[in-house]
Amino acid sequence: MYSFSVHTFPHALLGAFGALSSPASENPLDWVALIMLGLFLGILLVAGGFYFMAKRQIARIRTQSSHARPPFEEMEPDNLDLPEQWLAIRSGNIAAVQETLGLSNPRRCSWQKGFSIAGVERLFISPPVNGWILVVGPALPAPEEDVDFCFHFLSHISQRLGHVQFFSLNRALNHHCWVRAHTGRIERAYAWCGETLWNQGKLTTEESVLGMTCYPYGQSIE
Repeated sequence: MYSFSVHTFPHALLGAFGALSSPASENPLDWVALIMLGLFLGILLVAGGFYFMAKRQIARIRTQSSHARPPFEEMEPDNLDLPEQWLAIRSGNIAAVQETLGLSNPRRCSWQKGFSIAGVERLFISPPVNGWILVVGPALPAPEEDVDFCFHFLSHISQRLGHVQFFSLNRALNHHCWVRAHTGRIERAYAWCGETLWNQGKLTTEESVLGMTCYPYGQSIE
């Protein structure tokens, strides 16, 4: 077992203190070193302050974003009702679609609310899904009401947006229409509303595979 005397500590401390409190060296290099050390510490303090400020700002932005936007799960389609009219636009630019359709005052909503939208002046624009944007709502034209307006409407938006497909279905009356347009040109269109209202372009491969029957103009159906 070892023991040490504590009476030597005060003298050692005083000696150390005396060494620390001795007059500063007159060497200019010592002053330069102190100044450089002070500048370095100042830079560290400023950088640390900016780091913590930036970290707080990022956390605040993430918090605001999480409150402003619904969870992604609520934005996914699930058991949606089939709309009567809808567009499929080959694009990832929602702003361009909104501008082309002349829409304003956008509001975020879920797929469920968007597909059940009401009001003749309202439309739902989906986020891009595999390179396509869907537009749903009663504000889209109905071919049985004015097929000429539908033609000009689709020609116009495809001229602005490129590849556009349009679908319309009235389940009660079995009226239906599908159109494919590209850069202002109608490549394929068929509309049936008790009679053929629109039959343009050649039968597509998809129509043949699905066994679709497209009647010519003026043919009566028993």
